[in-house]
Amino acid sequence: MSRQPLPNGPRRAEGEEEDYTFEERKTLDSIVHRNTMNFQLKANYASLTGAESFRELVQNARDAIMVSYNTEIHTVTERNNTEIVYKMYGRSTGTECLGYILFRGNDGRGIVEVVNRNSRLEPYHLDLGGSAKASNKNLAGVHGEGLKIALLVLQRDEQNHAIRCQTGGCSWLFNFTTQGKLVAMVSRLKDGKARNKERHPKGSIAPFNPCYKKDVRFIIGEIKKGKNDRGEEVRRSAVKREEFESWCNTVLSFQELDKDSVLKTKHGEIIMDPKHRGSLYLKGLLMRRSTRSCSASMTGRPLKYGYNFENGTTNRDRRALGSPEEEGRSILAIWQAALVERPELVGELSDILNSSDPQWAEVSMLGIGLLPGTADKLAQHLLSDTSKWYYSPREREENPGIDTVIASLGRQGFQLTVDYWDTLASYGLIRTAKKGQQGRFRSAATVTIPGDHFAQQMERMLRACLRALPQTSSAKLEFVKAGCLSLRAFFQDKDDGLVRVHERWLHRATVRGEFAFLEDVSDIYMSVHACKSLLKDIVEQLEDDPSIIHDAQASVKPKERQLVLAEQRLTEYAHQCSTLALKTIDKDSTIVVTWEVLNSSMGNPSFEVALHDASTCLRLKDKLLAQDIEENDSVCPSQVHSSQRRATQSAQTEACCRVETVKGKARVDESIKYAAKFCNVKRGTRYFAIVYRPEKPSSLVVVSNMSDILSATPETSRVPSDARAEPQQTPSYHFTRSQAFPQTPSPFPAGQGIPHTRSVHVQGMPVPTFAGSYYGGDPQWPSPQMVSQIPAELRRQVNYRHPAQAIPGYLRGNGVMGQPFQKRHRTG
Repeated sequence: MSRQPLPNGPRRAEGEEEDYTFEERKTLDSIVHRNTMNFQLKANYASLTGAESFRELVQNARDAIMVSYNTEIHTVTERNNTEIVYKMYGRSTGTECLGYILFRGNDGRGIVEVVNRNSRLEPYHLDLGGSAKASNKNLAGVHGEGLKIALLVLQRDEQNHAIRCQTGGCSWLFNFTTQGKLVAMVSRLKDGKARNKERHPKGSIAPFNPCYKKDVRFIIGEIKKGKNDRGEEVRRSAVKREEFESWCNTVLSFQELDKDSVLKTKHGEIIMDPKHRGSLYLKGLLMRRSTRSCSASMTGRPLKYGYNFENGTTNRDRRALGSPEEEGRSILAIWQAALVERPELVGELSDILNSSDPQWAEVSMLGIGLLPGTADKLAQHLLSDTSKWYYSPREREENPGIDTVIASLGRQGFQLTVDYWDTLASYGLIRTAKKGQQGRFRSAATVTIPGDHFAQQMERMLRACLRALPQTSSAKLEFVKAGCLSLRAFFQDKDDGLVRVHERWLHRATVRGEFAFLEDVSDIYMSVHACKSLLKDIVEQLEDDPSIIHDAQASVKPKERQLVLAEQRLTEYAHQCSTLALKTIDKDSTIVVTWEVLNSSMGNPSFEVALHDASTCLRLKDKLLAQDIEENDSVCPSQVHSSQRRATQSAQTEACCRVETVKGKARVDESIKYAAKFCNVKRGTRYFAIVYRPEKPSSLVVVSNMSDILSATPETSRVPSDARAEPQQTPSYHFTRSQAFPQTPSPFPAGQGIPHTRSVHVQGMPVPTFAGSYYGGDPQWPSPQMVSQIPAELRRQVNYRHPAQAIPGYLRGNGVMGQPFQKRHRTG
């Protein structure tokens, strides 16, 4: 059977299909008498509380006023024995009241009215998605579902309040169906009856009587019958005054706050009142309040203060902003704006950011939300205390000696949280204690190398070690006056590199105290250890040599290997340097150069020894490594050209400079002894020797002290053995930069094997040494008659023996002319 059209309905043309998608929007104007509207919202749709539902009604009233009048709102409170009213005025509309929230009741129970002028509630506003608030940034509501949820929650068992609304000339009575769904009975109001029934009683403090046609008026708490969320018949209850007052706590403008406790900015407000600590508001409406067990912040961290955000998006329950990031950024934005108005608050913000127990929620977005201007203010606040140096816990873990470093900077350490420190450091406003030392090191004044042997030796050894490293082969070495800084050495990657070392490493007493050496330790031994220690600090600051292919699984890293090789070079150099000596024989016409090499060296290494005239070749004393010795370094500028030398070779009997290649022969204990003889040396000339190993380019060059060849003949310069001479001064053995050892008068006659004494003391007395005994030939120890001439004080402390007996160990020097007199160790 085919479907027949209605008699009075429009007829469709043949082939035309019926439009089942068309739906007419229902409005209040289309309601003649009454209409029942069922909504697909069940009572358990949302989990808001009664206070949060009341907040939604207030929010809708405020938003409607802002839309209708385009103004911001301020609230005035008034109360008496039976009523409490919050009147809403526009900041740009004069004295006209634009809405109010009223409680009226006797015996602490009554009704609540929420009224806003010049608005209208249509049926489609209660549809899901029926609101257009999301497009208006000035409104507190965004999702448009607050009113629907409030209607559900306030009627549920927990509150059980009746809700009625007057708007557009109609009355809405809300209830639940037997299935627990929201339903509204909409009835058209008659003019006379509505006007008389809805007037406020005489003496009421309500600002005006609402117009049921032009205004929106919600009435909550009337006592009447209804259905609960399970569809059961119940009797609705009135609103208690205490209940209403607790509801009003969700609206910030309803609170009595001290003006000084609220800091207003363009991004929101900081609420310092202790009652509101931990509370978060959006446009003056509470989102969430912290409890002892739960923070209102989405980060889970406690809040130091309360905050009222001027802008933001919320979740559907309006209990938080859209994300933790938005919350953190909004809080920082408020603080940063507050610092512009009240700069003295920078200390308060700094304390919040630097708190680790508890760690406040305010710092959650510190790393990405802090503006450069605010970071500058925070840094200026911290650095205004010049007695403190700020560091982070991570820096203390990486540098356990940070307290010493900070103390050397003349400051007291003050710890900042990692987030706070990292944020300021990212703007270059703060730096580590290590960087602080390095900065002062870079700006420290350089010092001149002292002329004493220890300082010269120390500088030479360290410069040679740097020359042997690929990364510092061209680096410049400077010693700086760095005061009490604990930093020992610093490598600055500038141009070819610059190594700066604290000047205290040039002083013997400082180095001795640094390592707590015993009193009888030689200078060369102290220099080696000091050099190794400094070199380790420098190597740790270097980047790995890109030319070296390193196996990632190797147990020895490239830097460790470099340090091991450097230690080997220093050990070999120290032993050679401590045993190197020059002696004249054959009536001062021949110079013999002797030295020793540790027997641990592989095989029997060969050395080249160059004897140079100091007047023409002094520059060669600056050669550091064997690779620095060039072929033409063996030719002095004073020598004639090779073609002329061949023509006059027969007439030339005295050489200026010459080179010999020698191999070790005699073994002494754990060493191999070397010797090179240079004949026909010039009289009246000061010579020095250079010893090096050509096959080991990175080995250190050993340079001797000066040796004077007297111009007079040996016979005329000697004193008869039976003659007594006056005490004479110690000859100067010139070191680099012509530094001589202190001269001590000698009580012995010349030519008796005791030409001078050295500045060595045994229990306060000078101990004689013998310059001509150990460095070639047989020992020339004094006869018993000569020993009897030694003062009694010395004879009691020094056991001189006959030449045939062994030389006492404590009488043997360490082989270097001018070195302190001490016992020789078997290890060299």
